[in-house]
Amino acid sequence: LFDCAWQREETSSEIFQNVLYGKESLELVENIRLKSSKVFGDFYVEIVPGRAEHPKKFRAAGLTSITQNSRERFLLPRDEQAAAQLLQKLLSQFPPAAGTDFIKQVAGETHAEPSDTAPVQTTRAELAPIDVREWLIEPEAEELARISFWDSLISE
Repeated sequence: LFDCAWQREETSSEIFQNVLYGKESLELVENIRLKSSKVFGDFYVEIVPGRAEHPKKFRAAGLTSITQNSRERFLLPRDEQAAAQLLQKLLSQFPPAAGTDFIKQVAGETHAEPSDTAPVQTTRAELAPIDVREWLIEPEAEELARISFWDSLISE
């Protein structure tokens, strides 16, 4: 499914250079972000997790982390070749967010044709209110008696 351009090592190297030297950031799926960060006086490409389970997945992919100011930070190595290989692994699991629509179209998951018509807008006034009484289930008589007994003890 994700056999696209960003899986090639050259592309990973370009992304590494653009983020590190071009001071750009890249948004990946699942709210993961690549950004340039200064750590201990040197610039690194930092991988910012978007979810709580990401650090475990990053470690499984071979990324290392440092803890700074009670915050775990995942940094790519400064060596471009090693960084490109790690980035290639990361991008195969978490591709750039901007390319996911293209992937779905290529894979045939979405067959939506672009339309010239504007999407239908709904407002709250158009939606019918829900009557909660229709959703309630009447409790059995024994349950009502039990609840009433406890209520009488509380009120005394």
